[in-house]
Amino acid sequence: MLHWLHSLLPHIPHYGYVLVFIVAFLNNLGFPLPGETILLGAGFVLGKTADSLWQPMVAGTVACFLGSICAFWLGRRLGHGRLKKSTGSISRLKG
Repeated sequence: MLHWLHSLLPHIPHYGYVLVFIVAFLNNLGFPLPGETILLGAGFVLGKTADSLWQPMVAGTVACFLGSICAFWLGRRLGHGRLKKSTGSISRLKG
């Protein structure tokens, strides 16, 4: 049942930075994704297998920075009413 997960595990040290970037970026845009958990797990897994922790730290930092800028830009561009209407389904998923 988890064969697909076991096939992905050898590739995490090579492509884990992309996963960290995507999840942290979308988390800062407001999607209900476990951004902090992914950063913690990536730091553990990539720290054990990779040479240094700089790559996941840079990927997470840049993703958070760009995600915050995009969220601010969307808020400025759409306004409070339209943004609340378009993210209503997302906020209902959060709680």
